[in-house]
Amino acid sequence: MIIRRFKPEDAEKVSTIVCRNFIEINSRNYPLEEMQTLASVYNPEKILQIASYAHTYVICDENIIIGTGSISSFWGSET
Repeated sequence: MIIRRFKPEDAEKVSTIVCRNFIEINSRNYPLEEMQTLASVYNPEKILQIASYAHTYVICDENIIIGTGSISSFWGSET
């Protein structure tokens, strides 16, 4: 496995992974309706928007993206 910086062409796959996580994992602890709403927001354009201000990474297994993560300031904090 390798971890690398996000590329704009990754947006579609990253969106799919994030949305699956909302529905399959997060819905175990949060209302499904809320997770479905979030999933409808995290389209490829939203992923590109986040990547424009956050350090965004993908985890690849044999060139297949299997995970993702972003690091950014919290609500505009500079610390």
